[in-house]
Amino acid sequence: MRQNRFLTVGVQYKPRERFSIQFLLRTQRNAEQGSILVTVSHRNQRLKFALGQHHIYLWEWDAVRQRMISGLPRSKEVNAEVDRTIEVIFFYFTRTEAHSPQPSINGLRQHLFPQQTNRSSETPYTFQPLFNRFLREHTNGGRPLSSNTLKNYKVVLNSWKGFERELGRTLLINDFSSATHQQTVSGRKLIESYARFLTDKGINGSPCTDNTIRRYLKVTSTFFRWYEKEHGITLLRDFNIGGEVISRFTVSLTVDEVTSLENAVLKSGSKLHHVRNMMLLAISTGLRHSEWLLIKPQMWREPSQLIVSPKTGKSCLVVHRERVRQILREYEVTGFLQSMRNNQKVNTQIKDVARLCGLNRNVIRVRTIDGVDYHESLPLHEVISTHTFRRTKITMDLNAGRSLRDICLETGQDEIIAKRHYDRPNLDEHVRNLGVDKIE
Repeated sequence: MRQNRFLTVGVQYKPRERFSIQFLLRTQRNAEQGSILVTVSHRNQRLKFALGQHHIYLWEWDAVRQRMISGLPRSKEVNAEVDRTIEVIFFYFTRTEAHSPQPSINGLRQHLFPQQTNRSSETPYTFQPLFNRFLREHTNGGRPLSSNTLKNYKVVLNSWKGFERELGRTLLINDFSSATHQQTVSGRKLIESYARFLTDKGINGSPCTDNTIRRYLKVTSTFFRWYEKEHGITLLRDFNIGGEVISRFTVSLTVDEVTSLENAVLKSGSKLHHVRNMMLLAISTGLRHSEWLLIKPQMWREPSQLIVSPKTGKSCLVVHRERVRQILREYEVTGFLQSMRNNQKVNTQIKDVARLCGLNRNVIRVRTIDGVDYHESLPLHEVISTHTFRRTKITMDLNAGRSLRDICLETGQDEIIAKRHYDRPNLDEHVRNLGVDKIE
């Protein structure tokens, strides 16, 4: 349930004005985590800015006390930042120096963000250069963005470039301000036009799916929150991002298909032989493609090894089961092929291996565009990708009765995400396992 109630704390101090400070855990729809948003109200004016504390679960937030529940791992850090912010704002509204100006929201903005506020009020920043700086400077909880994340973000920037060409004008960051009602309405119309542009034309003339549009809007929202933190200026919030559309028809491999993959005769030392090894390694570990080459083959004698995902920063436990050990031993001296780093090439080679292994089961691929599902039936070897093996690992483990907690120790995921995104049972296999056959 979305937690959006908060306590308004009004304070009356003798030397200055009445003001209020509110701390809200802001989440996107259906999200389990959020970021802290600060709202300061004074004389019917408001200043909103992000506190810079992200990835806080709903159950960790005390909406009445407007702070994290005490005793949790990050509660001291987050609550100290809340108290520090209150102290700074309190000082601004209650200071008694004779030369101090009358308190106001604009004055508070300059007090909190002195350099950024002055610079941004003078310069009509254009959208694209700011987005480029966002790509250079934005971090994921203090960690640099991974190369894959940067590539995805650059695609979003390219989509905005295409939208500007469609509009025939250069967008300014102030076009998305929410300082007044009129600016908010105008900014939302721009966002709606952008989403419609993606639906109708997309990138390179190919309409984007609803999932893709939601992803682009989410990245744009992240960019806006970064700009708010840097400049103290409130931009649009609450895009119509909605919950992510999770296709029910994304596939995983069955036990028989994994066996076919294992038993296929491929020339030893050939490119496809190495690709098949990485496919089996991914099925056994559930790792993303960006994590494959982080495994150290020389550690095959150990029962397990830990790696850190470059995407999330979370630890993944690589358990050295027999199949994993066999593959690691083969690369103990030479190491994995560096050519496996190229995700696009690996995805092409995976399809070649799948075709040679006879993975021809017809599967349904669904693309949802503008709320309409477009179905197409394709052989499995045409839709298989590196992420199929992550779904296969989780689905097979769940079918075998393993708990989500144990699975997530190995894949480095949250349990909700693992269940929602990656559990893809095969219906025919399910019925066959129940012992129900066709009557001849």
